Order: sequence, then structure tokens, then C-alpha cells
Amino acid sequence: MSVTCDNVTANTSMIDELEFLLPNFPGQKAHVRCFAHTVNLTAKGVLRPFEPVKALFCKNSTASKENTDPKTPAPKSRVSSEKPQSKNPSKSANNSSAPEKLPRRRAIFSEDDDRVMITVLLEQKLEGMASDNGGWKKPAINAVVVALEGSELTSGGSPKTFRSVQDHYSKLKNDYRVFKELASISGWGWDPENHRVQASEEQWNTYLA
Repeated sequence: MSVTCDNVTANTSMIDELEFLLPNFPGQKAHVRCFAHTVNLTAKGVLRPFEPVKALFCKNSTASKENTDPKTPAPKSRVSSEKPQSKNPSKSANNSSAPEKLPRRRAIFSEDDDRVMITVLLEQKLEGMASDNGGWKKPAINAVVVALEGSELTSGGSPKTFRSVQDHYSKLKNDYRVFKELASISGWGWDPENHRVQASEEQWNTYLA
């Protein structure tokens, strides 16, 4: 079974969620990215430099047409500078006094939080709480939530929830895949002291080209 969808990051998160929920779903291996969407994005990128030229051409064409069209200009209408009064003063007053919605706070995971999460999940794995598809059963995620209770006082953000722990684990899992892929490239390595991929500037330039 595979899933074909476009390339937005929300679909990558959806694939990780399906891997967590469905025992037999292989995860990112079954993520088929939409080739048509990739071609569409590429075409837009190629055409973008020509948009200013197109806008200038349209502007010149409109100006030329106006100069050659002998039409009598329409009389200018007098516009009052006063703003129209609201038909419902009470409603207008209520809107002006309504409090602005504050942005929703999100959970923030520090390096210490990551270490606690990994330690708890390793313990949960020994207790058989790891699923067959590389995810975790609900008791394992709940154990992490309990272990991180009150950590927001140090790391900031909102308290950790089942969903935020699940999402953060998916992010760590994706980061690990990237580091593992880079470290496995011939001639590349891993710096255990600084905890980063080790490669020369020439190797980076070749990889990013």
C-alpha cells in the first residue's frame, strides 16, 4: 500500500501519523510524492523572473490604448470625506471593545526534554510498548507526558501533551533519518564530540549542488 500526495510538509506529518496508527503501514517508504505538483512548482520557479516584464508590458499596452481612445472623460463625483455612521451603534461599540485573540502557545522541547523523552521511551521499549511499525503505543507516549510534566517552567511554551510529544518524536525521527543518510555517504563521517556530521567544504558543495 502506498499514498500519493503533494509535497507540503503536512503530508509528511500525515504519513508519520499513519505509520504510528497502522501497524502494517511502512511509513515514508510508502510516500509517493506527486510528480505533477513537482513539475508545477518547477514551472512557476522558471516563469517567476519574467513576471515584472509581463506587468510592464500590460501597463504600457493599457496606457497606449487610453491615449488613442478619444473618449470624453466622465465627470468626477464628489466624495464626502466623512465616514458613514454605523446603523447599529451598539454593535460597533461591542466590536471595538472586543479583546484581540492571542496567538496559541505551543510546546517547546529543550535538549534536556529530549534526553528525558529518549530515556523514558527506551524504558518503555523494554516493557514491550514499542509498536511493530517503529512507533509507540499510547502508554509509552503517556509515560513521556508524565515525565515532562512541569518542564515548561524551564523550557517555556505550553505544557507537553500527548499530541505535542507525538509530533516532536516524529520530528526527531525525521532528523535522525537525515543525519543517518548524510553520515552514510562515502567519505563523510560523524563527529562524536560536537555531535554533527563531519565533511569537508568541497563535499558539502558537491552535495548541495
